[in-house]
Formats: sequence, structure tokens, C-alpha cells
Amino acid sequence: MASTLKVNTLESASGTTITIPTGKSLVGTDTASIYAPGTVVQVVSLSDTTLTRAASSSTSFVASNITNTITPKFSNSKIIARVATSINNNTNSANAIVVTIYRSIAGGSFSNLRSGDWGITQGYGAASRIQIPCIAEIVDAPATTSAVTYTLYYRTSQGITVEVPSTTSEHCEFTLMEIAQ
Repeated sequence: MASTLKVNTLESASGTTITIPTGKSLVGTDTASIYAPGTVVQVVSLSDTTLTRAASSSTSFVASNITNTITPKFSNSKIIARVATSINNNTNSANAIVVTIYRSIAGGSFSNLRSGDWGITQGYGAASRIQIPCIAEIVDAPATTSAVTYTLYYRTSQGITVEVPSTTSEHCEFTLMEIAQ
């Protein structure tokens, strides 16, 4: 016969450990119903080889086609946003491509998660065209349980066209991890 135990707090009768006997398990029936601070609550992953390459000669940040969305389970969670792609400065002159990550909460306007003009990372070629791997990663605290969209933004340092990803068939990964606090 099954029974239901309803409590608000579990405390050990002695010591600091509550033990679940061998052969028994504690099961949460809802997503993220059991968690501990520092654990991964959920992962949303984009893996794509069909993204349209974005090209721009803007010296201000513009959106790429690399974007992903997560809806946090808890308002105090941290989100680790990590993009792996390639970038291209597309010139034989001194030029940098600068990348950063922007965030939008609940469909609102996008804001840069990194202050300043030099973003999270850059690729620079002093006298040659470069086509290089790029990792952009940041830890964010959006303080919401509404949908949060992250997009890779990029710009050029010299007004010369740059591209993300660097070819039309590059593999791109964009992983969002919610971390319980």
C-alpha cells in the first residue's frame, strides 16, 4: 500500500546526513524538482551546420544569425552562455572582428552582456585574411523565469567586412546551461 508523506522541511534525527537506503531512490516527477546549488538544472543546445553566414562592415555591434533561447526554472539561477563557431576578418589589411553576446528577456530589447567596445573575444589579422575558431562564453544572472534569448553579436574594427561564421557550411554550437544557486 502506497502512502504520502507531506512535509515542508526534512531534518536529520542526528548528525547532518539524511540517507536513502540501498536499493531505494528519491524521484522528482517534475523537471528541476530536485536540485542543489551549483548543479545543472537544464541545458538547451543548438547544433547547426546550416546557419546563414552573416557579413557586416559596421563598427558598431550587429546581430549574427547565431541565437538560442532558454526559459529558466528559477529566478535566481545563473545562465552559462557558450558559443563555438568560426570568424573571418575577410581582408589582407589590419582588421579585427570583435564578438560579444547580447541578451533579451521576454522579447524585450537586446543588451550587451559585456561592457565596452572589445566584447568577449576578437580575431585580428595584421596583414592577412584570417579564418579562425571562436569561443565566446559568459555567465549571466538574468533574474527571471521568462524566456531569455542570447544572440552572438559582432563588429569590425576598421569598417572592412567581417563574417560569422566564416563559411557557409561551418558547424556552430550554442549551449545555454541553467545553474541552480
